[in-house]
Amino acid sequence: MKLLANDLVIAIVLPLTMVAIGAVGNKVIRGGQGWSLSDCYLGREIALAAIAAEVLHILSLAKSLESAKAQAVGPMVNGLIFTAVYGVISFLVFLIILGFHQGLLPSSSHSGRMRVLIGVGTTLLAVILFFGFVLLVGRT
Repeated sequence: MKLLANDLVIAIVLPLTMVAIGAVGNKVIRGGQGWSLSDCYLGREIALAAIAAEVLHILSLAKSLESAKAQAVGPMVNGLIFTAVYGVISFLVFLIILGFHQGLLPSSSHSGRMRVLIGVGTTLLAVILFFGFVLLVGRT
């Protein structure tokens, strides 16, 4: 049970579980045609998982802030503000990822190489965003 109380475990396991569910959800929505490359375009899901984890972290910090002693409040408030700013940046990155996917997925005029490049690029951008948050949790 101590493992579930660890912030880093919550910051990694919960979001990655949601990403895996999102990948299976993409496959289920398309129907029984087997797996395709577009099922692995997980940039949106990873970015949303990072945002959800940030919200959970903000709520956890706010709850801890209520019971903190006066001398411990300063670093907690700094962590709260930093996490909130990172959440806003994450949301903006999520909107950029949505823009790439909106331009990519509905049209079949893009070459296969360009579709893979954008799909992999947005997924990597979201992974960087996610692990940036994991490092943030380790810092606060």
